[in-house]
Amino acid sequence: ITGDTFADVYEKAMKLIYTSPEYKTRPRGLDIYECLNVGLQIKDITQNLFKYEDKALTLPTGYVKKEMCLYLMATNSAKLFSKASSFWNNIKNSDGTINSAYGNLIFNESLDDGRSQFDWAFESLKNDKDSRQAFMRYNNTSHQFNGNKDLPCTFIQMFHIRDNKLHSTVEMRSNDIIKGTTYDIPSFILFQRLMHLKLKDIYSDLALGSYTH
Repeated sequence: ITGDTFADVYEKAMKLIYTSPEYKTRPRGLDIYECLNVGLQIKDITQNLFKYEDKALTLPTGYVKKEMCLYLMATNSAKLFSKASSFWNNIKNSDGTINSAYGNLIFNESLDDGRSQFDWAFESLKNDKDSRQAFMRYNNTSHQFNGNKDLPCTFIQMFHIRDNKLHSTVEMRSNDIIKGTTYDIPSFILFQRLMHLKLKDIYSDLALGSYTH
């Protein structure tokens, strides 16, 4: 599914899942409509917010802003996340942390050499403009334990520079089109914009590319 803006692709995705679901399944006993292996491509990533007359199809920008701030703080504190939504209290770990704190995963958690995953992706492209090693993992082996209530829905975010444009691709294991996609895409595009700004110090004429979810 392709479109110039988030609104374009979201409207098409909503129509697909409601009118032509591929499966009807019951993960964890919940009735859902499901389509597998669907890709959403946004060509103009500056258009990552939207509003419709139908409030059910309007992006919840209030919560999105709060979540973005928490990601940029690089915190995994359930106490802080619960101020944005009490939902987080339902899935927090026994030590008061949450696993789907994407900012904490890419800006804070260090690699063996002390760098963050964001650093790794940036330096991969700094050292090799055509690199295919610029990626950040969100769901990792530390999240695979019995009783985990917060298994991150996102696997990986990748960055590529092609035709002097910075593109980004995110792979999901699961994504609720109402309670997941609407929050995730603006946040992952934010990370793409941050990567672009940092890379502009190296490649001054680098342009923004597409985002694929």
